[in-house]
Amino acid sequence: MFSDEPVKGNAFRALRAAWWAYIEHADGVGLLDDDLRQRLTNEDDDAFRGALAECQTCWFFDHKLGIHLRRHNGAGGDFDNGAQPRVEVKAPYVPLEADVTVSHEAHESAASAAFRFFTAPA
Repeated sequence: MFSDEPVKGNAFRALRAAWWAYIEHADGVGLLDDDLRQRLTNEDDDAFRGALAECQTCWFFDHKLGIHLRRHNGAGGDFDNGAQPRVEVKAPYVPLEADVTVSHEAHESAASAAFRFFTAPA
């Protein structure tokens, strides 16, 4: 997705539509503040990648896992005042060594496993 190769044609339109879906969802839940807007429109690839990852993560938790995230305000530990876990997104750039594609099913499987792990009774 973030390679030196340009995305063209239908792939570009699909990628753009996905990005807009993530950003619109983030706006709908109150995540899209001035900081996030600035990073989404920044020429710095790392800032853009991190901001888009935050939007995508929020969309994924809501649409795929049924967990509604909201903006956290203030400092503190791993949980907010309502005992809801806080989520922090990291999006480091790792260049691909080969032409690797991860299927949608692989993402779903990994997310489901993580969801089961974090929601299992103690």
